[in-house]
Amino acid sequence: MFMLPSVIKRLPSVGYYCLGNTLGHFVVLIPQSLLIDKPENINWERIVVQVLQFTAREAMDFLHEMSHKDDKIDSLVKMGFPEDEAALDNSYGGINKGRFMDGNKKKRKRYGGQAQGSRGPLDGSADEPMPLPNPMVGFSLPDQWPRPVNRDLPSQAMGPPYFYYENVALAPKGVWTIISRFLYDIQPEFVDSKYFCAAARKRGYIHNLPLENRSPLLPKPPRTISAAFPRTKRWWPSWDPRQQFNCLQTCVSSAKLLEKIRVTLTNSSDPPPPRVQKLVLEECRKWNLAWVGLNKVAPLEPDEMEFLLGFPKDHTRGISRTERYRSLGNSFQVDTVAYILS
Repeated sequence: MFMLPSVIKRLPSVGYYCLGNTLGHFVVLIPQSLLIDKPENINWERIVVQVLQFTAREAMDFLHEMSHKDDKIDSLVKMGFPEDEAALDNSYGGINKGRFMDGNKKKRKRYGGQAQGSRGPLDGSADEPMPLPNPMVGFSLPDQWPRPVNRDLPSQAMGPPYFYYENVALAPKGVWTIISRFLYDIQPEFVDSKYFCAAARKRGYIHNLPLENRSPLLPKPPRTISAAFPRTKRWWPSWDPRQQFNCLQTCVSSAKLLEKIRVTLTNSSDPPPPRVQKLVLEECRKWNLAWVGLNKVAPLEPDEMEFLLGFPKDHTRGISRTERYRSLGNSFQVDTVAYILS
């Protein structure tokens, strides 16, 4: 049952009429500028119904917007900005760059100097892609003569304590610049794990670890597919030149694709025509498929991925097959990380 407003009060200081029910069921503010008649001649019931209907339609959008603002505030607080400033900046629907930079200066002061946040605004306007080295060999590799490295760490980043941050090398534009900015402007060490195992894995590492006297884990893992999985040699066709797998993923190819490849090769000559070779090799590279029989390819098993990544056999056993692939696809390569941490 709808209850008519029993309290109609004009708020002259803000130009609103406040409609309230004596039982506290609702409170509605109506801008005075929207009224086209005297208050006593207005159908307040109709106005309240329209307002409530509008509120119902907009409630979910409002809650979603507030949740998004809360996420922004949490993110800013985690970056070191005071919670009251983070909340104030978000209350206007966006970041106030002046206040944001004021908070950034306070954070730099806490860390003792100019090391953090010294490259201007964080709105992306000044971000440029960080060039990736080619080859991606980091500061040094096992069994190679050490190269001269020009890395000047700021005094407040000198360890101990030591820190270490890893992320994919091919990150979106500006990501590495922002990460580096908040880690004392230290430049990343980019390393491709293909120099440590039989699979590529391009990663960047920001750290203040020593660079001298690094040493690899022993025994060293095989660095070619044939050495890692000798049983594939028997079936590996001469027209497949792969020596290493591409970056291991969080999912595998479908059974339908595997069957399509088998049927295509079975119905082709030996060797297959160049067009068929190209199509098959594209799928093999994309999904890291290995040859396991005549005209037959298969995705890597979870224990094979564990081996390539440097984990012990059955390291991810105990969860579903899908979860094993997802976990391994998101993990690091043990030998690469161990070398950097050594």
